Amino acid sequence: MAPEQAEGHAGQLDRQTDVFLIGATLYHILTLAPPYAAEDPEAALALAAAGRLAAPESLHECADVPEELRRITLKALAARKDQRYASVTELAADIDSVLSGRVLSVRRRFAAGESLMRAGEPGQEAYVIMCGRVEVVQDSAGGTVRLGILGPGDIVGEIAIITHKERSATVTALEDTEALVITEALMQDALRKTPPWLGKTVTALARRLREIDRLVHPLLAGASPYHVLGQLSLLLPPRTPDPAGTTLDWASTAATIGLNLGVSPAHVEPVLCALADSGLASCQPDGRLLVADRARLERFVEFCRHVLTGDDLAGLPDHERAEFERIHDTLARQGAGRTPSAAS
Repeated sequence: MAPEQAEGHAGQLDRQTDVFLIGATLYHILTLAPPYAAEDPEAALALAAAGRLAAPESLHECADVPEELRRITLKALAARKDQRYASVTELAADIDSVLSGRVLSVRRRFAAGESLMRAGEPGQEAYVIMCGRVEVVQDSAGGTVRLGILGPGDIVGEIAIITHKERSATVTALEDTEALVITEALMQDALRKTPPWLGKTVTALARRLREIDRLVHPLLAGASPYHVLGQLSLLLPPRTPDPAGTTLDWASTAATIGLNLGVSPAHVEPVLCALADSGLASCQPDGRLLVADRARLERFVEFCRHVLTGDDLAGLPDHERAEFERIHDTLARQGAGRTPSAAS
């Protein structure tokens, strides 16, 4: 009996009252108990008028009932009509979605600049992006690193709620964004429906991905120019007949180094630009990269390796060490967000 019926408001009986009655039947099926358990009719009527019923999850018989089915039942049994399904058709649509395996959830809107989640927070929700775009960033020793930009259809935050660990990255809306909320309870409920071996496989994969997620490529973090310059020195021929030095095609050099290091050329080019500014190389008017003194470049690469490992490089003259320190600091500071130009 719906609260409006129990209170005797005949004029308020409508299709949402029918929704309540169907919800009560569904409640009885799921819990093997009526919504209002009372010793006498008067007490049951009082409970009905107040809309007080035992939460399905508190009953032992309802322990294995899917979370989304419990949510549907409680929405149909809402004491206030504005919190109930508007019609039996709407209620039936949600039940059909559960039976067909579709996920039921609520939508949440995020304004541009608003955070969906922050690194270090406990993971309690994941989000499926319905519209808009979000940016995923992670802090590392070299600074803040953009891990990617996600859009409609992408899911974010799922690893934390599967592994029960804190967030490993911060996600911020780049524009007004709407997302489907996947709660931890909903995710765990879905995993319980799978064969035990499959649920364990998903959890194991999530844990391994989380560990990999912690390993940010040094070029993405901007931590050291050593990797790019080491590859550049390998691309130079052992000897060159041109006393002016060796020239390399800028685009193909960046592409080759990126391929060897497993990053895009866009992460290589800023280091090459900063290198051209330093005097160890130069960008020619025709767009080619000129390395005039290979031996000097190789000494600088060795210096960078020692900076990276923290070891002291013996035998390096003081004046050259001071110059290399200055160049290294310049590369580390300016080797991001640059594009090649003939003026470099």
